[in-house]
Amino acid sequence: MHVIQATTYDKRGGAAVAAYRLHCGLRRLGVDSTMVVAEKQRGDAHIRNVYASCPPWYHRLRGRIDGLAAKLGRVDPAGFVSCNWLPSRVVSRINRLQPDLVNLHWIGAGFIDLASLGRLRRPVVWTSHDMWAFCGAEHYSEADYWRDGNHGPAAASGLRHWFDVNAWVWRRKRRLWRDLPSLTFVCPSRWLAGCFRDSEIFGRHRVEVIANGIDEQRFAPVDKALARALLGVDPGKRYVLFGAVAALRDKRKGFHLLVDAVNCLADRSFEVLVFGADCGDDSLFPRVKVHYLGRIEHEALLPVVYSAADVFVAPSLQDNLPNTVMESLACGTPVVAFDIGGQGDMIDHQRNGVLVDEIDSGALAAGIDWVLADDQRRVRLGEQARRKVLDNFTVLQQARRYQALYRELIDRQRAG
Repeated sequence: MHVIQATTYDKRGGAAVAAYRLHCGLRRLGVDSTMVVAEKQRGDAHIRNVYASCPPWYHRLRGRIDGLAAKLGRVDPAGFVSCNWLPSRVVSRINRLQPDLVNLHWIGAGFIDLASLGRLRRPVVWTSHDMWAFCGAEHYSEADYWRDGNHGPAAASGLRHWFDVNAWVWRRKRRLWRDLPSLTFVCPSRWLAGCFRDSEIFGRHRVEVIANGIDEQRFAPVDKALARALLGVDPGKRYVLFGAVAALRDKRKGFHLLVDAVNCLADRSFEVLVFGADCGDDSLFPRVKVHYLGRIEHEALLPVVYSAADVFVAPSLQDNLPNTVMESLACGTPVVAFDIGGQGDMIDHQRNGVLVDEIDSGALAAGIDWVLADDQRRVRLGEQARRKVLDNFTVLQQARRYQALYRELIDRQRAG
């Protein structure tokens, strides 16, 4: 079985990490999996850069041109968008590899143009890591226009430019994709699967829920004293951890709510660890010390960071099945998060962490305080966190479910 994993990046961003973990899991099962990407950063020989013969700046230039349409129109400048309107030769190159099946992942930043998706000659599984497939140009949307296309998020934002980019991209997707044959969606969370089933574009397509997986041997608890020594922090303190890609810049990740939550806690006998940012404004935390750990380039260091903390906080306003939450649980560190997206798929309230019902910094603070207040309870939460991952989220469990889906779809096409 030869399978292509097509994704814009192989390392940059949570979707790229999730796609690569699946790729590795499939290869461990004997599946001939090849990643096809626009920007290769890993040394894996089974990853192909479709732009390898082009100058290194070529794909990034395409991404900038792809985003020009968004700059002309009504779109929230704080959000990441992908119009994917530039013609691309990626599909023809995938077809030349003659795979048995193609698994799409995150294809934003102009990687595969909207019109060429229907030219893939094999069954297509699309693992959706965000809302982009059924939205307009944005990757996450607070508005519900994607259900029927009657209105767009630009109207809610108050922006009044002459061109509604999201409406334009959404209409193109509906016209080009609504009746695509041999297209099966996989959603890592039940929440995202529900969105697909409610969407105007893909409501008639098959949708499966297969959670992302993690290498439970690589992401495992590290002795807490050792972890803190390696990070150079006080071994006698308690630590609240926060981390994300673009941790301070991406408002959707909720750093501002963490700041408010920490500052309203009466108990100040803890410090804050932040990864994904080199530095921040120390005045945001006037009475709590903050350690900015920067970007963690080597995955082997992440278990050290998670294990050094007493609690990981994921205050995202919108998210699918964030890698950071799963990584923290695998390392035996309980998680406090808002009950949004796929957080409830991973966090069992007051068993391996806390699910906060309302998006409110005071409620978030109460959840953090509950975890930190009792050392013995925190140890039990950590044990249950690790158990949750071992029972439900290992990479081989994920890979076996994908392998079975691939085999079903390949056999059905051959029989037909």
